[in-house]
Amino acid sequence: MKKFKKIIAMCMATVMAMSVMCVGAFAAETDVEIEVENIQEFPECIMIEREVIAEDGSVSIAVDPIYLLGMGYITGDGVNLRQGASTSTASKGLMYRGDALAVYGDMRVTGPWYYVSVRSGNCNGKTGYVHMDYVTIVDPAKTVDTVTE
Repeated sequence: MKKFKKIIAMCMATVMAMSVMCVGAFAAETDVEIEVENIQEFPECIMIEREVIAEDGSVSIAVDPIYLLGMGYITGDGVNLRQGASTSTASKGLMYRGDALAVYGDMRVTGPWYYVSVRSGNCNGKTGYVHMDYVTIVDPAKTVDTVTE
């Protein structure tokens, strides 16, 4: 269990470092002014339910944790909020430059996708996935190393 926790902590640190580097890279490219909500208003971990279909056809619900990376905003116009972490999943609506987000890292997802909770604009109140090329994190969450040797 300690090894698993250490792997999770290392993955989160890597995702966080990548996010911080992306903030610096994109910050110079945009003049968007946004009002970002206080990061303390959002849980550092939320649980996502998903259906699991067994070989016998029975369906059960699995619950997976995802972790807050920080507050951010959309950098493009007409960006899809997706039902899943893929362009082949349905769009839940379009977001536009400056739409505010709570940005979460979903450890189950392979690829450049964030799970987000939209805080303004056309998709306000909705949750879904957004490609990380269209998100800038401006208020990164604080991380605490809870792994003990």
